[in-house]
Amino acid sequence: MTGHAPPPELSFRRASGHDAQRFEHFRCSRGAFYEDEVEQFVCGVALEHALEFAGYNLLVFLEGERLVAVAGHHRENLLANHGDRTQLIMTTRLQVLALATEDQGRHCSDGRRVSALVLDTLINDALVGYEGDVLTAIVARENLCCLALLERHGLRSQVEYDALHVRLSGHFKRKPPIVK
Repeated sequence: MTGHAPPPELSFRRASGHDAQRFEHFRCSRGAFYEDEVEQFVCGVALEHALEFAGYNLLVFLEGERLVAVAGHHRENLLANHGDRTQLIMTTRLQVLALATEDQGRHCSDGRRVSALVLDTLINDALVGYEGDVLTAIVARENLCCLALLERHGLRSQVEYDALHVRLSGHFKRKPPIVK
């Protein structure tokens, strides 16, 4: 994780009800089934979840008024095996990371990939103030670009989730709460 500020052409903030039209028109799929799943989630229920559920955090990344990316996370409990016992652990799931089709593969003016900037920001936001330090993500096995991106950013442990998806996880250092 870099911790750098976004380049001047991009800004990010929490999603709000004012973003509804942006979400309706957001396109991130080029036709793969897993891209269609993400686009349907973003255009369908992501904003609704963010507005209705206190524990669901959704970020929007903007270039001017144009929606470049959407990223969200929420807390979840998972069962983990530790030797001969099973333990309930608190984790944070990186629920969605979607880049507009025209921004996939794009680099920012500072040289970073937009995808890396969005994921760095999502990870940092997911770690602030939470007690758990395990982050997870569920990704389609065929989504090699996303798998590689997550692995480069520390989510390296993989387990089968279902026939089409894997769960990646990683341990991270907790971030102290932001005091204003």
